[in-house]
Amino acid sequence: MRSILCIYIACVISYFGAQGAEDELNAVVVIYRHGDRTPVKPYPTDPYRNISFWPVDFGQLTNISKQRLVDRT
Repeated sequence: MRSILCIYIACVISYFGAQGAEDELNAVVVIYRHGDRTPVKPYPTDPYRNISFWPVDFGQLTNISKQRLVDRT
């Protein structure tokens, strides 16, 4: 539900912000999650859709990514 709200807000901002705007790109913002993660949810025919195949829950940092974070600090 939150993702739908974010998409809606982005569309409204881009619609009203584009009125009377010049054809010039001012900025690009990239939003992403840090670290390697497990899939957010399995696809319908995924043979590994059972959570017991994964060492952590769906959408969480993998153990390798956790170790990288520890090694950096």
